[in-house]
Amino acid sequence: MPRMDGLNAARALRARKVRAPIILFTMHAEAVQIQDALAAGVSAVVSKMNLPELRQQIENLLVNRIVADLPR
Repeated sequence: MPRMDGLNAARALRARKVRAPIILFTMHAEAVQIQDALAAGVSAVVSKMNLPELRQQIENLLVNRIVADLPR
């Protein structure tokens, strides 16, 4: 991204109270410190080299969001 990296983008979204899940989709997933990503508000970190994992993470986040919205 030309103006900021994914962690800073996640921080900016969370600062604006955006509640949507954020997936950090990066070529450098192995270099991302998971604790830094979680602190920035990232829901999942996925390597661009692993498209099946991206699909799985999206499905997981959608299912979790639907379950969380169900009446109790």
